[in-house]
This record gives sequence, structure tokens and C-alpha cells, in this order.
Amino acid sequence: MPGELCVDCLLRPNVRLTPSPRATRAFWLALAGLHCAGTLLPFAVFFALRELEAIGRGDAPKAGRPWAHAALALSVLGVVMWALAFTWWLQHTSD
Repeated sequence: MPGELCVDCLLRPNVRLTPSPRATRAFWLALAGLHCAGTLLPFAVFFALRELEAIGRGDAPKAGRPWAHAALALSVLGVVMWALAFTWWLQHTSD
């Protein structure tokens, strides 16, 4: 299949043990979305889900799995925190 990691590639530690750029991108977007820009959270979820699909197909190194899971967890936490902050803001500005 096109895009799969070849056996020679998987034997090299720098390929096998390093997460893909998509996995790290998802994590950093989720972290930025959690702290300052909630609009980045959907992009983090998109990249994390694409990364998990690629890992399942064998197109991406398995080292990216924890990064993608962390991005999903941070995104969920970010959505909850932004929703609570927005609810608090609405309650305090309507008076």
C-alpha cells in the first residue's frame, strides 16, 4: 500500500521511536487551544484522529499514539474549560 512504512524504515530507531509531525502538531494545537485559543481545538482533534487512523493502517509510527491520545484528552478538557468560562462570563455580564 502506498504510504506504509517499509520494514527498513521501521528498523531505524529514529523513525520507529519518533512521533510523526502530525502527532506533535495535534498536541501543540491542543495545548494552545487549552490555554489561549479555543478555536484551535477542532483542528487538534482533526489531526489527532487522522494520526490514529494512520497508525492503525501502518502509515505512521506507533510512537505518535500517546501524542495523539494526549491531544484528544487536552482538546476535551479545553472544550469543557472554555464552556465553563463562557458560562461564567455570561452569568456575570448579564447583571
